Amino acid sequence: MDTETWIAAAAAAISAVAAGIAYWQARLARSQARSAEDSAASARRQAVAAEEQVALMRQQLDGEEAARNESGGPAFEVISGRCANVMKAEITLKQTAGPALSSVTARPSGSGVVGIYREEINPAERNADGSLKSWTFRTYADPSVDLGPMTAGSAVAIDVFVDPTGEPARRISVRLECQARDNGRLWVRDVTHTFLEPPPEVPHRSRWTMARYRFRDITGL
Repeated sequence: MDTETWIAAAAAAISAVAAGIAYWQARLARSQARSAEDSAASARRQAVAAEEQVALMRQQLDGEEAARNESGGPAFEVISGRCANVMKAEITLKQTAGPALSSVTARPSGSGVVGIYREEINPAERNADGSLKSWTFRTYADPSVDLGPMTAGSAVAIDVFVDPTGEPARRISVRLECQARDNGRLWVRDVTHTFLEPPPEVPHRSRWTMARYRFRDITGL
């Protein structure tokens, strides 16, 4: 075999070796790329799992804090209730436990319940000597009433306006929105009272008008 043939054969061998090396390098690069992708995917999964664990721990801590807040909050009960007349029910509430409160807002509700009972008397006509000859008596409803500060053992009465044109209110619920005096914490409590006795009859002739949570009673002279 002459020199040129040897040279050609050597070149072919070198090319084959180089091709083999390039092939194995390409396979190694692909393997490394897949390994990097797998590592990145694993890191993403671990990050998501860690975030979910943190969120779960936060929910648990929030739940424990809410439970402690609720367990340390105020408690109320209805100690008495009566139907004063066909349009007013009187309910007495008592704070039985819990911290001192800077304010308590009461919001009554229920079938036939209009709101908090309010009334006012306005002179309509006077005699010559200045004495009252006639007057107008107006009743109306507010959605809520501020009961002011309360502490465990204190009691307060509220008057609830009921619709005199419908069925007598038998079950009245009162939502109490409370704020602590020392740290400003907020609580919501609900109490309910069921009236067993019917309301008394109206003791005087009256004319009732209703216009969106407002009633008016005009008495005679």
